[in-house]
Amino acid sequence: MSDLSASLWVLCTLSAIVPGWTQQTTPPTSHSNPNSGLKFRLAGFPRKHNEGRIEVFYNQEWGTICDDDFTMENAHILCRHLGFTEATGWTHSAKYGKGIGRIWLDNVICSGSEKSIADCTSRGWGSTDCTHEEDAGVICKDERIPGYVEPNTIETEQRQLEEVRLRPVITSAKNRLPIHEGILEIKYRDTWEQVCDVGWTPANSLVVCGMLGFPSEKKFNKNFYK
Repeated sequence: MSDLSASLWVLCTLSAIVPGWTQQTTPPTSHSNPNSGLKFRLAGFPRKHNEGRIEVFYNQEWGTICDDDFTMENAHILCRHLGFTEATGWTHSAKYGKGIGRIWLDNVICSGSEKSIADCTSRGWGSTDCTHEEDAGVICKDERIPGYVEPNTIETEQRQLEEVRLRPVITSAKNRLPIHEGILEIKYRDTWEQVCDVGWTPANSLVVCGMLGFPSEKKFNKNFYK
């Protein structure tokens, strides 16, 4: 928006800088039935509807699969999970972009006859030495399994937040480092966009300030920024 009065301003407390967040490494709680609640989806960009970064929903959380030891047999099983007849290929090194959250499976080895990816051998759920730079992807044959009822999620696009920043517009803020007040902008597909302030709350500002490394948020005078 070009009208600054409609833009979202965020003011963070500058008293301390806290370390950035790190990926959680604690293994997930085991389920008595490893297949319970499993869902699968394709994500990332650019891609077609039958290809993408493969993501699995386990223990109430979406995560990725590492490309270590990945094979076409793995891809066939995952494509069948998604309702496609088979795979025509797979990708490594986060070809469709890096995922976020957990890396649920690593060193997955399937024979091709398994009914579920959970039946293949692996390090176990949540055990990995990979980063999201090693996220695996699959390319499925664009042919649906006859009579397939779609219980899983096939996403045409995942709106993944890449970066956030505060863009200072008043002189006193421009000359101060680190920047702790300004218009909130998010980066998506290499473009910076502003965030609308409709429905925004102090709790939202607290989260954004935490993402930027500040311990808390501060109230600001909207009339002053107008």
